[in-house]
Amino acid sequence: MRRLSGKTGFTGEAGYCYVGALERDGKTFIVALLACGWPNNKTYKWSDTKKLMNYGLDHYEYQDIYQSPALQPLFVAGGIPTDGEVTSQAEVDLVEIKKEDSNWELLLREGEQITIEKSLADSLEAPVSAGQKVGEIIYKLDGNIVASSEIRTAGSVKKLSFSWCIYKIIGNFLIKL
Repeated sequence: MRRLSGKTGFTGEAGYCYVGALERDGKTFIVALLACGWPNNKTYKWSDTKKLMNYGLDHYEYQDIYQSPALQPLFVAGGIPTDGEVTSQAEVDLVEIKKEDSNWELLLREGEQITIEKSLADSLEAPVSAGQKVGEIIYKLDGNIVASSEIRTAGSVKKLSFSWCIYKIIGNFLIKL
């Protein structure tokens, strides 16, 4: 155990106080005690600090909170199908982009759960550009956002046009001849 820093204090209203931090096994804990004993009990701050620090060391572990999402292709209304067939629908594949400022490893106590919310459009309207943001994934702990990632399109989809339809119809007709 390595004590990083600490400061004691006393006031008539707050009693004996202590603020300190320690680091062990890659975990850092900070304690702030106010009104922790009055004269004749000024050593309470040391026993209380020890209890709190031991509780943290015994009950908190780093956990990787990232969960790879299952992302299905997204329908693109009014788009040219990827395979170029008139009978199929246009879709675009999706990719997840992790935000660099997100903390993917958190110090959590046993039983603490991360909730994951995914917001994603049901469909898109053509044209669609590669890398276009279409949603996000939010990781929360007790309602607070702790990490997030963006959902983006992996490719592009051109807008379906009258001239493309005529070209495909004539091409299909000529193949049958």
